[in-house]
Amino acid sequence: MNEIDDIFCLYDKRKFSETVKLGIELLTSIGKKSLITEKEIRAITRALSAANKEYLYQDYFTLFKFYLSIYNLNSNFEPYPNSKFFYQFAAFNVASAIHLYIQGKIDKSELTNARSLMDALVTKKQIDDEIHNYAVEVIKIADDIDDGIFPYYTVELELPFSLPFKDSIISLNDNQYNIKKVQINTNKKDTVTSDFGDRYFSIIKFTVKGFTSTNAFWEGASSLEKNDSNLDLFISATNDIIRKSILIHDKINIRLINQSDINALPIVQYNGEGTKFAHSIIWGFGCSSAADILSHNKVELEKQSLILNDNAFSTNLYEEILADALIEKGRSNNTPSFYLLNASLEAMIEFYLLRFSSKFDLLKTTERFLSGESACNSCKLYSKYSEELGSDEKRPAMAPSVFAQIKELSNICDIKGSKKRKLNKYVSKVRNDKLRNKLIHGKEKCISDTDLSESFKSFNLIRELFLEIDSGFISSRAESERNFDFEYRSSEEIILFINGVDNVNEQDMLYLEAIDKNPKYHELINAYSAFLFNNGHAERGVDYLKKSMHLSRNNPNYLGNYANHLVNQGEFLKAEELLIQALKINPKHVNNLGNYAYLLAELKRYDEAESMYLESILINPTHSSNIYSYACLLVRVGKFKDANFFFSRAVGLDPSNKKYSNDYKYFLTVFNPES
Repeated sequence: MNEIDDIFCLYDKRKFSETVKLGIELLTSIGKKSLITEKEIRAITRALSAANKEYLYQDYFTLFKFYLSIYNLNSNFEPYPNSKFFYQFAAFNVASAIHLYIQGKIDKSELTNARSLMDALVTKKQIDDEIHNYAVEVIKIADDIDDGIFPYYTVELELPFSLPFKDSIISLNDNQYNIKKVQINTNKKDTVTSDFGDRYFSIIKFTVKGFTSTNAFWEGASSLEKNDSNLDLFISATNDIIRKSILIHDKINIRLINQSDINALPIVQYNGEGTKFAHSIIWGFGCSSAADILSHNKVELEKQSLILNDNAFSTNLYEEILADALIEKGRSNNTPSFYLLNASLEAMIEFYLLRFSSKFDLLKTTERFLSGESACNSCKLYSKYSEELGSDEKRPAMAPSVFAQIKELSNICDIKGSKKRKLNKYVSKVRNDKLRNKLIHGKEKCISDTDLSESFKSFNLIRELFLEIDSGFISSRAESERNFDFEYRSSEEIILFINGVDNVNEQDMLYLEAIDKNPKYHELINAYSAFLFNNGHAERGVDYLKKSMHLSRNNPNYLGNYANHLVNQGEFLKAEELLIQALKINPKHVNNLGNYAYLLAELKRYDEAESMYLESILINPTHSSNIYSYACLLVRVGKFKDANFFFSRAVGLDPSNKKYSNDYKYFLTVFNPES
């Protein structure tokens, strides 16, 4: 049985993930052939259908793109493009594009292409009310995204114990899970109890920016790689909050959760306006009545804000291990807690060693040191090892001990005297080598509360010492940077100097110092605004952009920058007013012409957008960004031959730009402008 027959067989057996995987593999072999058979077309169709059924967004998008590129409208292959199947395929392609666009895996032009194809089919005819309604809904979501309104979904977990918080709703900014809001409610149930005798259970509800299949995966699974399920990822997010809780308030009685604690996981997908799009329930393995830990702990409100904030999901490795150690300590599992604490100590020393070495541009040297390599290949240890082997083979690397790392850290930070002695003393107390030996040789069976408390006390003192060094530590390089006198320099000199600093936090601090000494340098303030936008601090960036606009009211650069911000916020009319004002000041400002053309296209004023793009290109025929954007507009309005010319021009001007080249390849594959 060959690969194609396997696809048919697996599909018939409803093994859809395996069908998709083989379909993706088939693309590689088909891509090398000049002639594609009807059987191969049908196999790809089966893989597409399987990806649809499993909500494998990324695989589906890849398969459908290939399907479009090989399909000939005049062929005798089935299904025909005007069939129910093609209509359904195109609708799910829009859903896949929405998901992948929000995940940052495709750009807006690919979402626009998917939407345009479906839009054309919807206006032609209606095939099956259910499929048609689905198509209309995904087109609406795509249009909302065009207007800056993104879909979201919610996930609820009912925990087998209560979280130590008052009922609350917390809004969050950027984090690894894309969670925008966390809602926590704790209720009392009369039908269940616990070892602690109370009956309180928390429900944690996450609101997430994104588009999920609702019944399987958060990320939109691919058959070729293992993805975490919604259940796994939200358990991970909840455990991040639990770890933060124990780090802030180490007296509460709590533990991490796993799949066995979760009974059900309701997931609801909404469009950007809050209308329900789809919903499902994932059944877990747990049951509330099976809870083994239950206590209605409370964290003070002032401490609660330290846990539930934008950094809720950003603990360091050593902090994660420390949280686990504290949880075991709270459950009187002293021996596991002791060894976890020591693991956290080693991770913390390495964390600060790398952190401090980066301030001296010693990061590569330190990484080599931590890997155990020697910078001196001619030392006696190396030569003796080679002589004994009778070869040129080098002595194998040996990772440095904790105390060797402490010594290296002391040299980097110039830690001397009593501070160095304290550091070594506290490390020895945490490690407690005598107790370790007794445990290994069976002279002690467990670790006493006193010994464990002593280790934790010493760990906290080390941590405080590192934090003190970190907050007050200024490297010799940073010291020389401080000697740069901001008061007697131009904006250009200051910006050039700050841009030469490697550390982002240091750059931020230097910008603020420079602006404090030169509050009327609008170029400097605008540069800081751009720095904030580029580093994910949009709200502060807007504030400083407005300050620069106040100081230089008729600056077309600043007006254009603020208009771009408004476009990103979906405030198109206000943005247009600013761009018109900016272009009155400088009618030949190429960036503003291009940005205004983009805005007009978003407003579906395509003729005006075309005219504006052409005007900008006449002024600067080598402006690759405007040329590329104009090509995308031409695709949008169906002028494929013209689009081909301008895509080619953009790629020629900037051949290293992967976005340009990838979009051009996709354009050639799907639209075949020369045919």
